[in-house]
Amino acid sequence: MKASLCVITKNEENNIKKCLESVGDIVFEKIVVDTGSTDKTIEIAKKMGAKVYSFKWIDDFSAAKNYAISKAKGDWIIFLDADEFIEPSQIQMVEEKINEAEKVKKGSCHFQTHQFHTRLQ
Repeated sequence: MKASLCVITKNEENNIKKCLESVGDIVFEKIVVDTGSTDKTIEIAKKMGAKVYSFKWIDDFSAAKNYAISKAKGDWIIFLDADEFIEPSQIQMVEEKINEAEKVKKGSCHFQTHQFHTRLQ
């Protein structure tokens, strides 16, 4: 299983570290697409080992999301908002769900959205 984490950010220095840490080692890469941060978001993300890409905000979240997808190399992509994180108790379940989905043959796959994250307050 190769999973990528994708996060779209702007001025999330207070949240990005916890978000990136929360995925543990279930991802092999962390992609951060930054839409114009003026704080330390980019610096923190890079220190956390994320690949950081700049994307000019054009009032279209789907464009930024598609850009993030284009940078991801994983077979699976986990999207989190910067103020979200996966609960430590849910990491194994996320990994199990991805492994289950990998066993399903192409063409007969039924995808279900699972919520394993919590929003920071």
